[in-house]
Amino acid sequence: MKWIITALSATLFLSSCSQSTSQPSAATLTKQDLSGPSKPSLLIPMYMYPSAAPFNRVAALQAAHPDLFVTAILNTDLNLATSRAALRAVIPSMIQEGVFLVGYVDTGYGSISAADAKAKVNQWLQYFPEIQGIFFDQAGDNTALTPVKNNLAYFRDLYRYVRTTKKLDLTVLNPGTCAPATYFDGKAADFVVTKEGSASTLDPNYFTSTCNRDGGMSAAIFYNGATNPTTNGSLASLYTRVGAVYFTDDTLPNPYDALPAYLESVATALDTP
Repeated sequence: MKWIITALSATLFLSSCSQSTSQPSAATLTKQDLSGPSKPSLLIPMYMYPSAAPFNRVAALQAAHPDLFVTAILNTDLNLATSRAALRAVIPSMIQEGVFLVGYVDTGYGSISAADAKAKVNQWLQYFPEIQGIFFDQAGDNTALTPVKNNLAYFRDLYRYVRTTKKLDLTVLNPGTCAPATYFDGKAADFVVTKEGSASTLDPNYFTSTCNRDGGMSAAIFYNGATNPTTNGSLASLYTRVGAVYFTDDTLPNPYDALPAYLESVATALDTP
């Protein structure tokens, strides 16, 4: 789901891990790096104005759980110098602790040309060369939106550009709903968000029946989750079913402009054998 963020409202933070000594290279990064054998990694959309508090909080979370793979999705108006400066000021702590940082690129369900999407990737790398991957939002999910065949070629092209041409480590596609099985062949994405929605819509069977895809490559993002998902069984129900997950108590219209109160307990649960 797309949210427009500006420097004067909530801008997404982008950062990258320049710690190449502690992070896997593109050649060695595997799904095992991203998620454990039975528990997902943590995928955090940070579509907020880049103030120090939330960024330092995620950095501290990573420091407390060095074995947990934490990915932060960063998004800001790269055309505004003030937005770039604000983001630049708050990412050092995240970089220092090894948070895996990816930049947000909207694809408009394939309506944005590949050239324009690549230009946005280039812009991220121009201003924030530390980033380690790209999050492609509004990825086409079915023929009711756009032709799947065309979308598949489109996203495979972007995947090659990010992973081979630019040599970044991670590409995430976000249809927000069940994507065609062809998206899971390792040539279009490393992760595919097959569910984004209110926590009230969580159905663990969705990932094994309705959308039975590669669990290690699937990701799920839930908002409006007022109850801590570690206490009501929601988080545990996704173990072995997805490779990356996020829950927040934040709500629409932008459920990613603040971190959830229970973020640390989620990280602890994911990092507990």
